[in-house]
Amino acid sequence: MKYKVADWNAMSDEVKQAELNKRAKNARW
Repeated sequence: MKYKVADWNAMSDEVKQAELNKRAKNARW
């Protein structure tokens, strides 16, 4: 998923971290 910069900045740090963790898991495949 791609986010607009404004939307990304509006997210909480927890949401950002969760999204990064998801991407990291997907990248291992």
